[in-house]
Amino acid sequence: MVTYTHSWKARNQDAVITTDRMIAAIDGCSPISSADGSGERVSDFAATFAEDLAASVSDPGHVRGQIATALQNTQKRCGNHGVTATLALAVWDAENLAVAVIGDSPVVVEPTGEHATVIITDPAYDGHEDAALTRVREALDQGLPASRAYASARPPLAADRAARNTRGGRWIISDFTPAEDIAARITVRTFPTGSVSRVSACTDGMSRIVELLGALTYPELFDRVQAGAGDELVSIIDELENDDPEGAKLPRFSRRDDMSAAVGVPGTTW
Repeated sequence: MVTYTHSWKARNQDAVITTDRMIAAIDGCSPISSADGSGERVSDFAATFAEDLAASVSDPGHVRGQIATALQNTQKRCGNHGVTATLALAVWDAENLAVAVIGDSPVVVEPTGEHATVIITDPAYDGHEDAALTRVREALDQGLPASRAYASARPPLAADRAARNTRGGRWIISDFTPAEDIAARITVRTFPTGSVSRVSACTDGMSRIVELLGALTYPELFDRVQAGAGDELVSIIDELENDDPEGAKLPRFSRRDDMSAAVGVPGTTW
């Protein structure tokens, strides 16, 4: 298994981890109120959750329950500080491979043979920023400076974030919600292990190379991770940010987001 992670922050708020039959990518998110949500707490939560996943998740037939166990342990260790995180995970045995996602971090399954790559996402988050980005584009087209264009679009995003893990909101990993309730909302897909040549998980800072820029396909992206060429991917993002620092040409709500990936080949231990 291979992992890659990069951050421009003082502390990386992503975490990636692998075992001999599990991969996971976690994107830690600061709470809306930053009074008790320092970057250190977010980093600690993501890293601790990664450790607990590695200790708890090993059976594709019980992936929800095992994720819940891992999260319960993380919540006990880290406490309640309003921190949230996305999760993209795959676990397999000789017969089955299970994918589990919640939030906007995808898992990419590359089948054997000539079958098309399968991208697995949390349907609750598909296009969740589209309306706000449309508002930004319209404001930019009207001649507003980028700072005002983005300011006009942030209130709906803040309201959406405040509603997370409530009856009317989107769900995500958190340090303040019962783990079983979160696990029940995780999207799970299962594949025969023998039908999968490679499975990869990444955070949205990494997936934007494909989804936002269209610079690479997912297989090309993970080829580079697997080959140890992650710094080439950082260069792609640096070029974007240097060319468009205000997000006026290519609207997006984060700049130089932490970027991480974990790549696994079922049946191997590399």
